[in-house]
Amino acid sequence: MRRTAPLRRTSRRGPGGWTEPTLRQAAALVDGNVTSGAARGPSTSFVGSPSPAVKSAFGVDDFSMIRRQQMTFTKLIQLTMDATFRPKDSDSKIYGGDGATQRAALREELKTMDRRITPFAHEELLNDYLKNIVAFSSPSGQVCDRELLRGRLVGLLFFTESERSLAFMRKLKSFHQRHRQDFVVIAISLAGKEMMDVTRQHGFFHCAHRDGATWVSRDAGVMVRPLTPLPRLIVVDGKNGEEITRSGLTAVLTHPDTCFAAWRRGAPGHEWWDYLKTFYL
Repeated sequence: MRRTAPLRRTSRRGPGGWTEPTLRQAAALVDGNVTSGAARGPSTSFVGSPSPAVKSAFGVDDFSMIRRQQMTFTKLIQLTMDATFRPKDSDSKIYGGDGATQRAALREELKTMDRRITPFAHEELLNDYLKNIVAFSSPSGQVCDRELLRGRLVGLLFFTESERSLAFMRKLKSFHQRHRQDFVVIAISLAGKEMMDVTRQHGFFHCAHRDGATWVSRDAGVMVRPLTPLPRLIVVDGKNGEEITRSGLTAVLTHPDTCFAAWRRGAPGHEWWDYLKTFYL
C-alpha cells in the first residue's frame, strides 16, 4: 500500500490526475459556477487577456510568442524568484484568510491558456497531425484551409536547406505530379528561413510557422538534431489527420509505382530492408 500510493497520486486516473471530473471542475471554475453534477465536458474557450507576468516581462500576448533569445537563464531565474517571493495577499490562507484573491488570479491565468493546449484534453484529437494548421499557401500563392485536404492523402514534408533535402524534392516533384489529384504535399521548413520560393518552384504547398508549422513539427516529433534524418515525409489522412507512415521518403524512392496504392490501404508501402537503400540519398 505504501509503494502504490505515490503511483496512484501521480497516475492519470488517480486522485489529482486529469480525469473527466477534474476537467469538468476546471471548466466550471472558468465559467464562474462550480456545480458537482455538471454534464458538460472541458471548456475550450481559454482565450482571454494576456498573462500579466508574461506581458510585463516580454511584451508579448502569449508565452509561445517569446523568442528564444529573450528566454535566457537569468530571465528565467528572475521570474522564478519573483513568483516565489512575491508578497502574500492580505486574505492569504497564511494569515488566516480564505485565499479569494489567489483563486481569482488562478482563474484569470486559466483563461489565458493557449488554445492549442486544449486539444490534448480530448483523446480523439491526439493523433490529428493537422489540427494546428491555420492556413497554408498553394504553389500559386493562394491561401488555403483544411477543407482542401479532405478526401486526399497529405504528405508533410519536413526539410532543411541541405543538398539532401533539395535532391529529394526533385524526386518527389515527379511523384507528386502523377498523383496530384489525390495527394497534397505540404512543405514545412526546418531551415533558418521559410524557403517558400523553393517549395513553390517544385509545386508543393507550404505551411509557414506563423500559420501553425511550429506546432505541426512538435506534434510529429520532428526537429533538427545531429542524428535525426532529414528530410522527412510523413503521410497522413487528410480527413482525420491520422498517421499512415513516417517513412514516406523510403517508399517514394524504392517503390514509386506502388507505394501510393499501399498508402490508400493504410500500409507503409515499403519493406524494412528498403531502409538500407535510402541510407545515402
